[in-house]
Amino acid sequence: MFKEVDFADKNFHKIVDLVSANIYWKDLNGRYLGCNQSGLDQFGLKSAQEIIGKTDYEAFSISEHEASRFIENDKLALKHGSFEGEEYGTIKGELVTYLTKKIPFFNDEGEIAGIIGSSLDITHQKKLLELERKKFEEQLKILQILDTVNVSIYWKDRTGQKYLGCNQFMVNMFGLKNRDEIVGKTVYDLLSDEDAKKIAMGDQLVLTNGHFEGEETITLPSGDTKTYYSIKNQLTDSEGRIIGIVGNSIDVTAQKEVEDLVEKEHQQFRSIVNQVVHDIISPLSALRMIIPRLSDVPEKQRITLKQATAQIEDIANDLLRQYKADDVSDAQNVTPDVLFTFMELSAILSEKRLEFSALPVVFNHNIASKAYFAFIQANRKDWLRMLSNLINNAVDALEGKPGTVDIGLEVEDDKVVMVVSDTGKGMSSIVRDKILQGVSVTEGKPNGHGIGMTQVIDTVRKNKGTLAIDSVPGAGTRMIVTFQQTIQPEWAATKLVLHSDQTVLILDDDQFIHGAWDTHFAAVLAQNPNMKLFHFTEGERLLEFLMKLNATEMSKVYLLSDYELINQKLNGLDIIEQKQISQAMLVTSHYANGNVVARATKLNTLILPKRLASKVPILIHDVGYL
Repeated sequence: MFKEVDFADKNFHKIVDLVSANIYWKDLNGRYLGCNQSGLDQFGLKSAQEIIGKTDYEAFSISEHEASRFIENDKLALKHGSFEGEEYGTIKGELVTYLTKKIPFFNDEGEIAGIIGSSLDITHQKKLLELERKKFEEQLKILQILDTVNVSIYWKDRTGQKYLGCNQFMVNMFGLKNRDEIVGKTVYDLLSDEDAKKIAMGDQLVLTNGHFEGEETITLPSGDTKTYYSIKNQLTDSEGRIIGIVGNSIDVTAQKEVEDLVEKEHQQFRSIVNQVVHDIISPLSALRMIIPRLSDVPEKQRITLKQATAQIEDIANDLLRQYKADDVSDAQNVTPDVLFTFMELSAILSEKRLEFSALPVVFNHNIASKAYFAFIQANRKDWLRMLSNLINNAVDALEGKPGTVDIGLEVEDDKVVMVVSDTGKGMSSIVRDKILQGVSVTEGKPNGHGIGMTQVIDTVRKNKGTLAIDSVPGAGTRMIVTFQQTIQPEWAATKLVLHSDQTVLILDDDQFIHGAWDTHFAAVLAQNPNMKLFHFTEGERLLEFLMKLNATEMSKVYLLSDYELINQKLNGLDIIEQKQISQAMLVTSHYANGNVVARATKLNTLILPKRLASKVPILIHDVGYL
């Protein structure tokens, strides 16, 4: 990650000063912290001191309207993690177009401290695109202009293969004597077969689709590997017939190097986040197992422990949401539209606690025992948005005053019922009926547009659910949403079924979870004296233990294993596969990782979210072994 101290590093400045694009960095208020030499040169500044501490509007002679567009793009980068696109500004009375990318950078505490941006002046390129559709004869008249541009410009025949001409920059790029030397040649005459094939594919796309735009990486005859941002279009005559293609390629190698450096830092930071969350989840699971059994601890203190556990969990969930690893995909990719209702609700509730932490609102949740393992079938994106809208409306109903928002989840017959209630202002029967009819209602919201509840109604109807509203003006509102319960995915564990003489092995690299499992198993072990429980923190030690067992002893083994074993060669699924353990359950926070789910399914291994380890019922069956 980029830290503020990095910008003072002399080597950093040497690197960015080599880049032809404008590189700059700002704080969270949009004030410049510095820029590279290219930026100083373009704006006619002598040193970075002339812009440090200033906004775009204060630093440059641009209108407030232009400055506001830069600010909006800065905000998009901070909100979404990046912004990429064109920006426009006026320099010395002329409109300039930039190809811009902006991303956040972080301070030592991992907090967003500002943005770093790269803006490449592509004004000439944009202007040249207007000339590309002119006839070849007209283009030849402007060769002198083209030769002044540090961009490769070229045109080919109607087959898209043979070059008909280029500008002087491209002549120099390929080490040719003059522009006539390229006429009649193909990319296979200039580049390696591998690189030529990639360029030829882009050229053919122009002939079939009319346009190509994207990056092309090639190795030049000089041996230098360069990345170009290329734009290619068809050339047509006055009757619209294709007579060739024209293209231009901008060297963006330096810009890509900066982007790669940024991505590498982000990858490292994501790894740190994953490690932190891993270290948090296991102790939380342990606390959730142990707290309900602390009968000697006063109820008030137990409540405080529960609240502290929930707050830490909210932070962990938020970290996962913001810095989700690239290889993590939703479980719905394996089982489309089947939602693990409690887990989805828990994630949204964590997000809302943090979002509204500045308001005097208390969030409570009441989950029935059956509801922890209930699944519904619904469009995930719409369902999460529906839940978010319901909670937002409940908070709005409090009007900034102290109050509570309660979320309940239970199973009634074959239905999953979710209740979102508040102690807010309530609503009249007229407003309630309008909402149920799908009419947009903005009562009490000066800036509202009614879309939130309309989306709720739409989602309920599309997914064959029902919505009921129980509200008393001045006393609060209850939104009751009901969906059909569906069969759980084949990978999902909803109970732990054991035999009375089972040998249970627990593998987790976090010591906290082992004591919690002991607590969860305490009553079971007391009633089943022939059952054995063994703990392991290292996969290798577990394998050594299994090697000593005979076939009969192995048949009694049931493994409860974490998936990710930090700094170990094996993960939980590796061990299950290697020893062909037929009775196993993966207890992990990676239940939503599509790759993990697919592999566990292949191994006939159930998955239990670690969040629910304290809730899974343990059942004893004396039916013998196969």
